[in-house]
Amino acid sequence: MIGKPLTVSSRLNAYEALLRRLPSHHPTYTTIEKAYTLPLAGYRGEKEVYYRLKNLSDNFIIFHDLRLPHQDSFFQIDFLVLSKSCIFVIEVKNMRGTLFFDTHFKQLIRTVEEKEEGFRNPLAQVQEHKWKLSEWFSKVLNISSVPIESFVAIANSSSVLKTNAADLEIYQRVVHAEYLIDHLNDWNTYYLEKNFGFLDVDQITKELLDADTPFQPDLLKRYGIKAGELRNGVVCPHCNAASMKRTHGKWLCWQCNKYSKGGAEQAIGDYLQLIASSISNQECRSYLGIESPQLAKRILHSADVVGDGATKNRRYRVFDRIN
Repeated sequence: MIGKPLTVSSRLNAYEALLRRLPSHHPTYTTIEKAYTLPLAGYRGEKEVYYRLKNLSDNFIIFHDLRLPHQDSFFQIDFLVLSKSCIFVIEVKNMRGTLFFDTHFKQLIRTVEEKEEGFRNPLAQVQEHKWKLSEWFSKVLNISSVPIESFVAIANSSSVLKTNAADLEIYQRVVHAEYLIDHLNDWNTYYLEKNFGFLDVDQITKELLDADTPFQPDLLKRYGIKAGELRNGVVCPHCNAASMKRTHGKWLCWQCNKYSKGGAEQAIGDYLQLIASSISNQECRSYLGIESPQLAKRILHSADVVGDGATKNRRYRVFDRIN
C-alpha cells in the first residue's frame, strides 16, 4: 500500500529548471551541471528501490521522501515502511564500483577503476534518522517504544559490497535492493512473533503526512546567480533555444523554425521553482513575452498552480506552497 508515492524531488526539479534557464556560457554552468548528477543518481536509485517495495503485501505502507521536523531543523528519510508490528527506515545509495564499509574509521570507501573515494558512513546516517524518528514519535504521538529497524539499500545490483566488520549486524543492515523485501518480511515476522502489540497505522499515517515538509532549495542564492541572468520565455523542446513566440495557437521557435503546443506550463514551473513562490498575470506576460492578459490567464489555469487573492491582484502559486 502506498502512503506517499515516489515523486521527483524539488531539489532535482530545481536543478533541471536552472539548467534550462541558465545560458550554457555562464561561469557556473559546468559546476551546476556536475552537481545535478547527484540528485539525478539519487532519484534513479530511489526509483529502483520503490519498484521493489511495491511488491510488498498490503500489510505494509510505503512512504517516499519524508522530511520531518526535529528540534529547530528537519531530517529526511528516503523511504519509511510502516506495518502494524514495526517501522522500517531505509537509506538508499545508488553507487557503482566496490563499496567498502570500514567499521574502524566509520566511513564508506568507494573504489572505481582503482580510484578510492571516501563518503560518510550511511549506516551512521540511517541510525541517526532512526533515533530522530523515535524522538518524533515520542513527542507527536506520545509513543516511547516504537520498534524501528534501519537499513541501507544499495540500488546498483552490480556493486560489490565488502567490510572489515567483526560482527554480523552490518550484514543485516546493508542489502542490495533486490533482497530488501526478504529482509523486511523477516523482521516483520520477528516482531509479530514477539507480540509487542500493534501500531495504529491510520493515526501514524495521518501524522506523518501532516508533518511532512518538502524542502524548497534556493539554487540562485546557493550559486550566487541573479534572476536577470536567467533566460526568459518558452524553451524550445527541439533545439533548447529560449526564442519561442506564440502564433496561431502554437509556439514557434525562431531558432529552428519548429512548432510546439506545450512549453508555457513548464516555463511557469521554472519561474516558481527558481525566481519567486508566486506569479501574477502581468509577470507571466512579461516572462513569456506575450501581450494578451486572456492568454496569460489560460496558460496559468492550465499550469499546476492555484490562484490566490482578488481578480485584480491575484497571484498564482503551486499547491504545496499555499499557506
